[in-house]
Amino acid sequence: MKFEEFQKKGVISSLQKTEKEKYAGFHKEAYKDDLRAAEALFTISPRWTIIAGYYAMHDIAKLYLAEQHDLKITGRGVHLAAIIALRKVLSDRKAKEQAIRLLREAEKVYEIFSTHFKEGIIPVILSRGRDEREKSQYYSDNHERLAFEKSAEFNEQIVRPFIELMENMLKNDA
Repeated sequence: MKFEEFQKKGVISSLQKTEKEKYAGFHKEAYKDDLRAAEALFTISPRWTIIAGYYAMHDIAKLYLAEQHDLKITGRGVHLAAIIALRKVLSDRKAKEQAIRLLREAEKVYEIFSTHFKEGIIPVILSRGRDEREKSQYYSDNHERLAFEKSAEFNEQIVRPFIELMENMLKNDA
């Protein structure tokens, strides 16, 4: 699906000024809550650590889209819509320049950002997080618990870098 198709369906819409503070505030608290839950669940359920970690990524992406681009993502297909909206807004020259600048700094710390694809990596990482969440939440070819190593790797190599980058994108003026 394309950005415009999500707009026609009302999944992606312009965020009204009267709603922006409440909507952004919800996602600001939600991503922090999801991150705390992911950390707390690590020893109890690696599967739910991945699920909560992804939701932290999803919520901070929606926060960024709301605060920096006045976009609201809601309804059926929100996960894909958030990825597509990120891709769309990061094609804007100003947002792209900000993302590239922050990604150059981030790649010094996190290997996941080392790519020639720079600003395009942000929606790719969110998409990868969504894929891992879906595997953890909906599919398992066996009924064994997910390994602690997998959930730790997901948290350290996907969730944390993405959250840190998005927090920096929210701090910096584009």
